[in-house]
Amino acid sequence: MVVQVSLEERVQELEWREAIRRLIADYCHGVDKHDVDRFMNIWQEDAAWEIGGPFGDYYGKAEVRHCLVDLIWPALPETHHWTTNLVLEFDGSSAKGMCDVDCTATDSEGRPLLIAASYFDDYERRDGDWKIAKRKVELFYQTPVLDPWSNTPESRFRLPKQG
Repeated sequence: MVVQVSLEERVQELEWREAIRRLIADYCHGVDKHDVDRFMNIWQEDAAWEIGGPFGDYYGKAEVRHCLVDLIWPALPETHHWTTNLVLEFDGSSAKGMCDVDCTATDSEGRPLLIAASYFDDYERRDGDWKIAKRKVELFYQTPVLDPWSNTPESRFRLPKQG
């Protein structure tokens, strides 16, 4: 049986999808640009951030903020996240999503890292706004780059020799 969906319902879901894409982008920009306000605005008050691995799991916005500011930023002072392969499933005022992330980072000792993970998210729309209720991180690897690296960004470019 085919369920008929109105144009209004279809447009509403497109708007919701865009709102959730924005949450995912603000997560990356917030972490990478050390913008704590941007990062914290994506979470529900009672959110869960289940990173596991070396960082652990955090519940409630105060713990999420603590993890970011006091643990992640000191351990990984430079990060660059890229998310892809987003899949969303809606169920009224909630949604489930998953996406993959590639990240380059520099640790506190200046070593470059390559990180790959997937995010498994629960989103909730409360008072008309979508926010992350839970993000579970499945980390595949966090490995050092073996080529020499520098804390000076200008030195990281290796352009081909001319002529």
